[in-house]
Amino acid sequence: MTNKKKRMLVLLMILLNEVGLTRAPALSNCLWSDGDCSNMGLTSVPQDLSPTITFLNLDNNALTTLNQSDFSRYSNLMFLELRSNRISVINSGAFFNLTRLTWLYLDNNQLTSLPANMFIGLNSLWELVLENNTINAFPIEALSNLNSSVLGHVDLSNNQMDTLPPAAYDILDSISTVDITNNPWQCDCRMLPFKRRMTSFPAFEKQIICAGPSNHEGKACYMLYILTI
Repeated sequence: MTNKKKRMLVLLMILLNEVGLTRAPALSNCLWSDGDCSNMGLTSVPQDLSPTITFLNLDNNALTTLNQSDFSRYSNLMFLELRSNRISVINSGAFFNLTRLTWLYLDNNQLTSLPANMFIGLNSLWELVLENNTINAFPIEALSNLNSSVLGHVDLSNNQMDTLPPAAYDILDSISTVDITNNPWQCDCRMLPFKRRMTSFPAFEKQIICAGPSNHEGKACYMLYILTI
């Protein structure tokens, strides 16, 4: 390349920078596609999108923590997709301002538990997907803070829950569609108080397939007459 061409190229880059056209491709794509910020290697929620967006896709990024300020400026959101990140921490009030949010997808992350106040403010939430995490206890407090008259679908399949407390029955029974399959349910004495409430009628009862103890492995919990260790 001649010196003249080099000078022209440098001048062109300076001009492009002046008008704001030399942003990093990942960021510019996110800004110009009205909320599609998937597959960009993001480690934090972008704060320079339009505050009027109703859709935000952050799937397949590198998010690990959600904070109170992350979505506070996006109060019009109805769809929030956070699939396949590395989220292990959701801090208090992370979704507090999202009163219009209807669909929330947090599947394929690294959540081991859900904070009690995680869903406070989500008065319009219809569908909470939490499949393929490592949640090890049924989130009674968190689900109790959702509007049961609106909530229609919850997916807690493929987690690490092994027992259900009695209070979980009313919560599960209040949701139209529930998926709690593929958890390592232990059909022992810990499950007995929950088992006593079973009527073999709600669909979620038939999803509890025993992973243990060995004499009940592979059996449907609702069909067991007596639970023993």
